[in-house]
Amino acid sequence: MLTSKTLDGVHNQNSRSGRHWKKDKALTRGELCNRLASGSYFPPEVKRVLIGYSVQFDFLGFSFRPIQMHLKRGGSFLQFDCIMSRKSKVRITGVLRELQFHNKTQRTIQDIAEVLNPKIRGWLNYYGKINRRCLRPVFYYLHHRLLKWALNKYKRFKRSKVKAVRWLRRICKCFPNLFYHWTLGYQLT
Repeated sequence: MLTSKTLDGVHNQNSRSGRHWKKDKALTRGELCNRLASGSYFPPEVKRVLIGYSVQFDFLGFSFRPIQMHLKRGGSFLQFDCIMSRKSKVRITGVLRELQFHNKTQRTIQDIAEVLNPKIRGWLNYYGKINRRCLRPVFYYLHHRLLKWALNKYKRFKRSKVKAVRWLRRICKCFPNLFYHWTLGYQLT
């Protein structure tokens, strides 16, 4: 985490080496975020501090964090990376947990798909616009809940996860349009 003491240390290092950065003024967190967003130049000492500490913030369900990008012809620059925030993943898995469809053994898999598909489509349309890879843990959790449902519904599996996984893979292969995320390639692995 960047603190004012860290920034003062960077400021002191710069003024000792003869460089005057930002007119001998220590940066506040807000100024630092503004400079990161504008993409302006940072001396190497500041880049080391920024890379060593995370200046990460959440906004509208996404986490923004600075990453160092390397150029093909040498050199590097700082850029913000946007991914789905951890709070959003926890919230979505909480929604799946609250549905408790793994206990509803009287329902068929088509009924579960009818309930889940609008939610899955909404999550993919919102969070998938930026980066679809960040939804993998959410769908892994969803598949885990589907396996629990299959183990509770079908007694022929006799609490065998291997048999349940084989069955769910077969369903995924035979009916690839059953769940919306299966059509996009998030199939059971």
